[in-house]
Amino acid sequence: MKPALEENNDEISSLSTKITVIVFWGLVIIGLSFAALILHHVQEDTLESREIIADSIAYNISEISNIHGLDKQILKKKLQKIIEPYNNVKIELSQNKKLINYAENRFISELEDKLTRSTHNNAHPFTVDIIFPNFEETIQDKRKIFLIGLGILLLVFGVILKLLLERILNMPISKMVETAKAISENKLDRTFDEKHSDEFGYLARFINQAIDHMRHHERESLAAKEFAEVTLRSIGDGVITTDKNTNIIFMNPVAEKISGHLAEKAISKPLSDIMPLVDEEDGKPVPHPIHTCLANNITLEVDSNCALINNDGTQIPISISVSPIYDNNNQVRGAVMVFHDVSEARNLQKELSYLASHDHLTGLYNRREFDRDLKNSLMHAKRDSHEHTLCYLDLDQFKVVNDTCGHAAGDLLLKKLSNHLRKSLRKSDVFARLGGDEFALLLLHCPISKAMDVAENMKKLINDFIFVWEGKSFHLGVSIGLAPISPSANDAAEILAAADMACYAAKEDGRNRIHVYQVDDESLHQRRDEMTMVSAVREALKDNRFELFAQPIVPTNNKNEYEHFEVLIRMRDIDGEFILPFRFLPAAERYQLMSTLDRWVVTTAISYIQQFSEKNFSLAVNLSGQSINEDAFLEFVINEINKSGIDASRICFEITETAAVNNLDHAVSFIEMLKRYGCKFALDDFGTGVSSFEYLKKLPVDYLKIDGTFVKQMDQNKVDQAMVQAINEVAIVMGMKTIAEFVENEEIFKLLENIGVNYGQGYWISKPEPINEIIN
Repeated sequence: MKPALEENNDEISSLSTKITVIVFWGLVIIGLSFAALILHHVQEDTLESREIIADSIAYNISEISNIHGLDKQILKKKLQKIIEPYNNVKIELSQNKKLINYAENRFISELEDKLTRSTHNNAHPFTVDIIFPNFEETIQDKRKIFLIGLGILLLVFGVILKLLLERILNMPISKMVETAKAISENKLDRTFDEKHSDEFGYLARFINQAIDHMRHHERESLAAKEFAEVTLRSIGDGVITTDKNTNIIFMNPVAEKISGHLAEKAISKPLSDIMPLVDEEDGKPVPHPIHTCLANNITLEVDSNCALINNDGTQIPISISVSPIYDNNNQVRGAVMVFHDVSEARNLQKELSYLASHDHLTGLYNRREFDRDLKNSLMHAKRDSHEHTLCYLDLDQFKVVNDTCGHAAGDLLLKKLSNHLRKSLRKSDVFARLGGDEFALLLLHCPISKAMDVAENMKKLINDFIFVWEGKSFHLGVSIGLAPISPSANDAAEILAAADMACYAAKEDGRNRIHVYQVDDESLHQRRDEMTMVSAVREALKDNRFELFAQPIVPTNNKNEYEHFEVLIRMRDIDGEFILPFRFLPAAERYQLMSTLDRWVVTTAISYIQQFSEKNFSLAVNLSGQSINEDAFLEFVINEINKSGIDASRICFEITETAAVNNLDHAVSFIEMLKRYGCKFALDDFGTGVSSFEYLKKLPVDYLKIDGTFVKQMDQNKVDQAMVQAINEVAIVMGMKTIAEFVENEEIFKLLENIGVNYGQGYWISKPEPINEIIN
């Protein structure tokens, strides 16, 4: 089949002929119309002309006859002369119907028309017949001549018009047709001729510009298409496009690889046939999302429990996104499905899910998963009135293995022991590692009486377990706390706390024992109160519900001089009421929170020194043994001092004698380091220890705080006076200043002044008040 432009080439090339024919026949029609009018006038003019000629000839003959008479010879000559100007005219003179003379001028006609004129001379009348060729023949001859001339004229005009149109119209059009044909054959170097200054030039320029734009857009479209195809072939996701009937139009290589189908064989086939989907868990077919996408014109995403059955029958977990494709009229043309293999991600997800619920070392449930099961067991107990039991296990002597052989040995011990214990449990029992060497066992549908037997068996298994490492054998013990999971329990945390307290009681009773939680057990109640208080301390730290109070430490020679204050911490409960230190500090001490509290006190005290930098005072801050023995705490204090830029001599750290003696070398190093920055130190509660004077020689402190037990009754007890005086004399010898606590009345204050104690502190001088108020 010829191209469209080639098929119409003949019609386009004959355009000038068509125009010529149209113009020619138009002119013919117009010419014939004018010819009819002209011939009509010719006919009238011929008739009129013949009448005039006849009248003229008759008049001339009359004049001649009057002069010469009817002499034949003379008249013959005269008649011939008269007729010379007229072609095809014949004259006959008759007298009494008898021809007397005649003359003619090339007259040849079979048919003739005669005009008769009567005239006379001076003597006799006669008749003149002027004979013309037949009028119809004459008119016909003139018509022929006129029409032939008109035809020749029109023919010449048509030829000239044809040539002009060929040059003016047909040649530019032919060139445009040739150019168009060349362009249609992808000869991209051809362009339309723009040299013409007429409409053809304008049209050529317009078409060339349009073609340039088209080529530019075509190049952009091709580049975009190539880029899109390269992108689709390069991305790591499978991409399939379909028509609105879900028949496949395009597949990228990733889609081919995952589905196992080649694109050339999959094209035009329904997507659901090439990519059947099933539920990842049970393998049952699931509806293909592309049908829902095209039916409702919505984008769908399927991220979980969806798998593809590829060409060889392998099930591949995939994640799918399906979106409709719209044309320029916003009509749906099809859909695009993007998917990728999530096998690794699903496996990783399962692994992460396992790790999120299991201990990485032993493979037992972890704390999080155990808490969930404990909550479920309580819920079932409340619903079904069944009783379950929680066992809390804390290994004894495990630290010996870690310290002797290292953590690798400890880890191996925990793994082997966990596997050993797990074999003795029921499938319904939940065994978990809560952390370190602490384990929990949830015994479902097992009352306390039976749980005791299980706990005894667990203890025996652990006691009989022998761990060997590099030729060394280790035996372990276990402290077990039991707590019932009954419908009356408030929540899972309460049950876990009860079991933990029972386990702690077992440890305090001598370890390697079993203790059952009892509601009326005083020691467990105390333990529970401490745990409750620890939780309250943590919440108060988070909510910033701690405040500093201060109590003046005054010179004994001037009780009104306030330059030195001991800062004391107070905690507010959720109702805003103050909780005194003796209620929360023991719990914080037991559960290793003192370092956190000391950090808060140090930071806050330094901020007050910054805030009231214009006032001349110093603050005494109590430090716990936990803080002193923590290397990071020393670094923390130094950073706070450097960051604040305060004079470090305005801070005096108070350390209890017990805290200092427990780790003397570390305490001495701590004191010496901070004294380099200018900090002062006081030894608090001095005199209560059995070796106070022995350790005093090793501690480079600035102040001795005489324990209040010797001060508060020294006005009534001579022994207490002697103890205070002895401590003061030792301090003087060692170059230290003394501070007496618990100054309860004026008499004690005067005794201290007489003994030579430097400072006093107590309720008689001032009770502790908020630090803002007492500094101001």
